[in-house]
Amino acid sequence: MVVTAPDATRRWAAERRLEHLLAHCDTPGWLGRLREALVDFRDCFAMANDDGVLITEAPRMVFLSRRLERQRHRLWRQAENLLVDGAEGAGMAAERRLRQLVREVRRYRRGVAELLYQVYEVDLGGEH
Repeated sequence: MVVTAPDATRRWAAERRLEHLLAHCDTPGWLGRLREALVDFRDCFAMANDDGVLITEAPRMVFLSRRLERQRHRLWRQAENLLVDGAEGAGMAAERRLRQLVREVRRYRRGVAELLYQVYEVDLGGEH
């Protein structure tokens, strides 16, 4: 999985925006801000995966990379579904679905961190 620094920064910002919205779901205009944040999040997670470098440098991690790719696709679908029908519905239902999405994003983020650690520290030897 190859992610450039600008992509990672944009994705991190989109994730943080959803977390912030979840913490402030009782403010006026919340559903409108949720819709905007979901569009940005969905667009960030629509980026293609390229694990060609990973296959060459750390082939044992290809399984984890592909699992994260499937998980990323599920996150994209969750955001898309919430955009289509959740954000238009009742605030409590949208909040519940956003809470689930944020939980899944955190799980995904832990998986990416583990992949990066395994590839960089274990397979490539870190900063020696």
